[in-house]
Amino acid sequence: IKVRGAIQDITELKKAEERLKRSEDKFRTLFEKAGLGIVLGDTQTLTIHTANAEMERFLGYGPGELAGKDLDSITHPEDLGKDLDQFYGVAAGELPQYYQEKRYIRKDGGVVWGGLTATMMPDENGELTLGVGMVNDITWRKEAEEKLKQSEAMLRETGRITRVGGWEYDVGSSQGYWSEQVFEIHGMEPGDTPSYERCMEFFHPKDREILIAANKRAMEDGEPYDLELRMTTAQGKDIWARAICKPVLENGKVLKLKGTFQDITERKQAEDALKRSEELLNQTGRIARIGGWEHDLITGKATWTQETYNIIELEQDEPPGPGEHLDYYPPQSRALLAAALEKAVTEFEPFDLELECTTAKGKRIWARAIGKPVVEDGKCVKMRGAFQDITERKQAEKALKSSEERYRRLAENAPDVIYRMSLPDGTYEYVSPASLNILGYAPEEFYANPLLIQEVIHSDWRDYFEREWTKVLKGDMEPY
Repeated sequence: IKVRGAIQDITELKKAEERLKRSEDKFRTLFEKAGLGIVLGDTQTLTIHTANAEMERFLGYGPGELAGKDLDSITHPEDLGKDLDQFYGVAAGELPQYYQEKRYIRKDGGVVWGGLTATMMPDENGELTLGVGMVNDITWRKEAEEKLKQSEAMLRETGRITRVGGWEYDVGSSQGYWSEQVFEIHGMEPGDTPSYERCMEFFHPKDREILIAANKRAMEDGEPYDLELRMTTAQGKDIWARAICKPVLENGKVLKLKGTFQDITERKQAEDALKRSEELLNQTGRIARIGGWEHDLITGKATWTQETYNIIELEQDEPPGPGEHLDYYPPQSRALLAAALEKAVTEFEPFDLELECTTAKGKRIWARAIGKPVVEDGKCVKMRGAFQDITERKQAEKALKSSEERYRRLAENAPDVIYRMSLPDGTYEYVSPASLNILGYAPEEFYANPLLIQEVIHSDWRDYFEREWTKVLKGDMEPY
């Protein structure tokens, strides 16, 4: 009996098998426990061979439900073309791997974002027919990017509407940054931010000095600023701009300057127009001796125009409130105004009164007070109106009345007939009492019948009188 055999050293083979087993165990552990989705697919049929639990969770499938699924069934249609182009490049050996951020279709039809890294791995026969994809869930990042994109778009639109942009200046590197709107305000196309020196050249010489000094304090002392400055754009247009700066400090040292830059030309023009309007109003008020006033019944705050202060001879300070201003009127006028104010507030009835008034310096004047209630939700919340010095008019009326009284006394005691006639209608405004004694007609008879004068004149003179009187009425001759 013979025993023949062979002994072969398979130590290396066993080691290789052990290494392979450990490698497979590691891959299995990685496949099963990885925090990102892993899918193995057939490069020929483009179907899923297997997927790990994280990939199933990512796409909302149960265990084993992804196996046999077509790759295009889980890929968003808009991303499929680009995905396949790169996949075929890897399968053909043209690319070792590729990375793509793409949208996936979940089992419930929802859309999620994944960062896919894809490559090839050999099958059990060593053929590169097996594709492996590792997918990281980036949905939250894409949603955040989309929200940021929307926010930036809204910010740009807001900046476009309000003509405001942002800027930044790095003190250490002397590098600046402008947003698109800042470039637009300067009349420039977006690009490299101009140097600090060039930026300063845009401003009006006097305003440039102010800005340079403010920047120096901001960089050295961390002092913020808010300035309104004149400048000329790159296209030669003169505008107004508001520059706001807030220094960024670290350990007491200024690292950066950040701020906003706004085109306030329209506001400045409106302010100038308002100023001119107020100047015209004040000038008109000075000429007509008329001012304006407003009393807020909710806050108790009063507002007067400059001419109202002038009329009352009061220094421009906080004007008297709704009740205090009554102290400038004597008792009778005060009572009239108080009653009118009460009626305006309770019954919403406006008023227009002529009142005696005493100024802050004790001067007696006449004033016209006009008031109108402002009603909101059935309640008077404010009183607004005008206040006019009518002293000269009152004095003129008084003088006229006195003159008319003197004229009347003279006419009534005169031995001759005195009359006053309104032209061109020829009616009598006044006939003295002497008409009764001289002409035999009382004044009232002439008032009732203006043609009565024709009966008084002798017939021989009537034609002449009518001709001459017609000339008077037409203005062809001086009255006689």
